[in-house]
Amino acid sequence: TDEGVVAGIDLTKINKEINEDKGVSAVTSAKIKEIGPDVVNTIKVQIDDNSFNVPTYMGVYNDNDLLQFIQWNASEVGAREIYAELHKDVTLTAEMLEVLAENKSLELTITGAKEVTLDAELEADALDLENLSFAAVDEEVDGVDIDAAAPSIKVLGELVLTDKSDVVAKITVAEKAELTINNKKIKSVNVDNYGTLNIGAATKYLNDGTINNYGEMNIAEEAIVKATINNEAELNIDGKATVVAN
Repeated sequence: TDEGVVAGIDLTKINKEINEDKGVSAVTSAKIKEIGPDVVNTIKVQIDDNSFNVPTYMGVYNDNDLLQFIQWNASEVGAREIYAELHKDVTLTAEMLEVLAENKSLELTITGAKEVTLDAELEADALDLENLSFAAVDEEVDGVDIDAAAPSIKVLGELVLTDKSDVVAKITVAEKAELTINNKKIKSVNVDNYGTLNIGAATKYLNDGTINNYGEMNIAEEAIVKATINNEAELNIDGKATVVAN
């Protein structure tokens, strides 16, 4: 629903009233007695404001799932750590980031081996939000055992990774898009660049990972890049870099 998740409805019992103390979240008019391909069970379910649960974990299958999950939790009082596990690729929008920016006590971790596309209209410092991260998760949340890898990122517009930005394991830079890495904390990154990739002067410890350059790549004079660079296009080096010749 647009208010949260209705969970814990026992359809094997007739519940005449909602009772939070007993875990009854909805009124049911009948109960399921038998399940089969030719069996029809008709049950009326009545819910009210007390039926809704705002989860701190949710499996996400589309953009709307992610937006609603963020909005539900933003409406709750107090600090909350929430986890969105991706089952499909999604797009991160300005509307989502605006809710997070206005609710600093809400910490969102996006997990799952899918791709998060950054909407082309996002600001270049979109990933500087302290309460947004992309990470592998192996823990129990809301009674759910999560064992998920970190998602990858696709840049459609302009993105700058500074010391405030969350570290992302895998990034794809689309044609006409631009990624600038100017972060002294980043030690490893994997990038497929089809647009423009700039390595800023603050980048000193980029020692691991692989950069596949199919577009334009520029390395600033004071930058140090020891990650492997597979170059198949334009590469301008003013700093220090390790390049695999093709």
